[in-house]
Amino acid sequence: MRYVIHQTRKFLTSALTVYTLGVVILTYSPPVIAAPPTISNVALEVINQGNPVLITKAIPLENVDFIIDGTLHCLQDPILIENDRVFLPFKSIGSIFGMLIEYLEDEKVVIANNQQVYLELPIGYNKIIKNKNIILPVDSHNKDVFIFIYNNNTYLPLHTLSETLGVQISYANSIVTITTNQE
Repeated sequence: MRYVIHQTRKFLTSALTVYTLGVVILTYSPPVIAAPPTISNVALEVINQGNPVLITKAIPLENVDFIIDGTLHCLQDPILIENDRVFLPFKSIGSIFGMLIEYLEDEKVVIANNQQVYLELPIGYNKIIKNKNIILPVDSHNKDVFIFIYNNNTYLPLHTLSETLGVQISYANSIVTITTNQE
């Protein structure tokens, strides 16, 4: 019996020491703060080229179904149409692909990244910067299509998201379909 009590005391003393050490480390360690995202020189060049278009005439589409890999989902933000282009809310779509998304207020740029891609989306411009060095048009057929904000969410054309994220996205008969597992 004494052996069991001795072993229990020894265990409790070790556990208390480990706990105390953990508290000391957490109390006196400097906080780990992730570095804030910064925009690339390429994005700065795009921003410095001209004045952004910050006004949109986009209107919400009514009764649109949103299907991902055959499963119906509900979006919190509306799907929009402008200049005969369907625009999707980037925050909602980006989160589906595990993207970390931040908005840099001073620069008016959305930064989004996951393990596959790093995107910089300057609001009001018709360019996307991919992986900090590749400039892609928002719409290669219409230079008057821009990245815009509607109800505090960034919007991009459906086909641009498809090309940028490397997935199939389509819109027909009031249904947006995303296919992520392309085979």
